[in-house]
Amino acid sequence: MERIQRQLAEAEEDDKPQQAQENVVSKPRELSEEVKAGIEAGNINIDGGAGERMSLSESGSEVRDNKQQLRDVFDKRKKARTAAVPNEKTE
Repeated sequence: MERIQRQLAEAEEDDKPQQAQENVVSKPRELSEEVKAGIEAGNINIDGGAGERMSLSESGSEVRDNKQQLRDVFDKRKKARTAAVPNEKTE
């Protein structure tokens, strides 16, 4: 698995233009047969997340909403604890 990740990272680095080699045209790096087979099988996605995405199920959306509500409650409590309240009586 590490070898595949390393090959993908190297291929991405080769695609990036480097400052010292701006005028040099480099040929794309060839991927190994294992990586090509993984891409064809759909197990490796190298499109950078621009492809098709699945939506969350209803229960997944509910969990996300519940977590956001909890975060909001904790944020309100934290603000309430850190609020500067004068503690001396003025006459």
